Amino acid sequence: MSKSVLVTGASGHVGGALVRELVENGYHVRASVRDPMDAAKTDALKKLQAEVVKADLFDPASMDAACTGMDGVFQVAAIYDLAPSDAVQARIMTETGTLGMANVLNAAKKAGVGRIVLTSSVVTIAPVAPGQPAASEDSWVSDTSVTYIEEKSSGEKHAWQLSGELGLDMVSVLPGAVTGPGFNRSTPSVDFIEAFAKGSLRMGAPDIGFPFVDVRDVATAHSLAYEKGEIGQRYIAMNQTVSLYDMGVALSRIDPNIAKPLMKMPGFMTGMVPYIDAIMAKLSGYPHSYTKALHDSWKGREWRIDDSASRRALGYAPAIDLAQSLADTVEQLRANGRL
Repeated sequence: MSKSVLVTGASGHVGGALVRELVENGYHVRASVRDPMDAAKTDALKKLQAEVVKADLFDPASMDAACTGMDGVFQVAAIYDLAPSDAVQARIMTETGTLGMANVLNAAKKAGVGRIVLTSSVVTIAPVAPGQPAASEDSWVSDTSVTYIEEKSSGEKHAWQLSGELGLDMVSVLPGAVTGPGFNRSTPSVDFIEAFAKGSLRMGAPDIGFPFVDVRDVATAHSLAYEKGEIGQRYIAMNQTVSLYDMGVALSRIDPNIAKPLMKMPGFMTGMVPYIDAIMAKLSGYPHSYTKALHDSWKGREWRIDDSASRRALGYAPAIDLAQSLADTVEQLRANGRL
């Protein structure tokens, strides 16, 4: 594949890791950010010798300029927020996934871009009822009452429709809950780690599982999708499904100062978790992410995903295990002054 590529959302957790992955593999990377003068968001990109440019998903002219001369585009930019503050923020999130994404695809068409890799999410895949077959790349969520799920699922569906109309070569990557180092600003996935470290569920954690993946493996999956993916295909990027209880136990092994959950919370008590998290978030000063809406959306179902087809197609084999990823996340949180 050709080696000049644009990465949108390059100052974010996934975007920054992807820029590093691509540069280290010989790509010329144009990294788009909304404010190139913000040193906190751009210094790391500039140290990698990425070409930092100003672009905004809602400014078509800036996206046209950013895509000009590029062989490929990685559309990573999104708003990752599980608890938007109000209806305005919720609307901006949804429009980012649809209208903002459309501006990127239209710009890519004008520029004659050869391939687009869209960053989606496993939340676009429906968790399954107990006893049902595992979900896969062909599965789509139906409950989009959580704004972030709506942003990602509506955005990806719209992207597939528009890419077909424009005749674009597009693939998508669906990461699990992303942990690992390299973030300037925490994401909801990282907020869960901070919550545990600050004692959110020390009295007991539920046996509710989430598909986890380290950010460095997510970056590798994007690179593989660009180089090996088949047009029109979705590729899952995850490591394993880890319960909140097991995550709490793993964190206590990494750092004895992080209290191990005293018990695995019985199923009938899991409905209390959103309220416990909300109270502890106010007391301990971390963002409230495990909302009642999120809990209700997934209640009674399990995150069982068969990602074997993606692994076979791309040769994807995650290299960073849970313990290493959590340890690096905790270290980054400390470096950022969060712990």
